[in-house]
Amino acid sequence: MPSLKTYSAKLAELLGITQAVIYERQRALVKAGLLSYENGRGPGSGVKVSPESVAMLIVATLAANNLAETGERALDVAGATSTRASGKPFLDVLVELLKSRKLAREVHQITISRSSADASISTGRTGLHSTQRFTHGARRKPPVRIIAEIDGDVVRQIADDLAKIAGREPDGAP
Repeated sequence: MPSLKTYSAKLAELLGITQAVIYERQRALVKAGLLSYENGRGPGSGVKVSPESVAMLIVATLAANNLAETGERALDVAGATSTRASGKPFLDVLVELLKSRKLAREVHQITISRSSADASISTGRTGLHSTQRFTHGARRKPPVRIIAEIDGDVVRQIADDLAKIAGREPDGAP
């Protein structure tokens, strides 16, 4: 599996930020123990590109206003639990979406609140959206709600890219 660094330019382009911002977030997540890093130089070292590592990097990028709060904010949003009966953490659901092109095609928008560590995933066709909400346990009511969003097209492209990197055919087929 290639390193996350090899995919960072494409991810940065999709998220509308610079590759340097992606790399700095990745370093902050490694430092916080939220991404695994293989020591060494060259092939086989660094953070591996995977649905899990890309999902955490997306969360960190959307959740934090600045580099200093990256680890804490990413952990809060990643652990925000679904208000549905499943109670799944946001990160787990995002990873499922990135692992399946079929599920990714249903995503309309992903929203993360930078002020309250809440998140939501809207799915479905135009006019028929369903929204799954995720809340962080230490709920605080912010005076101003600052949100970051990514469009479903971006989620679909990332899922497609990850499937190609892993050598999978559409919809997870080998």
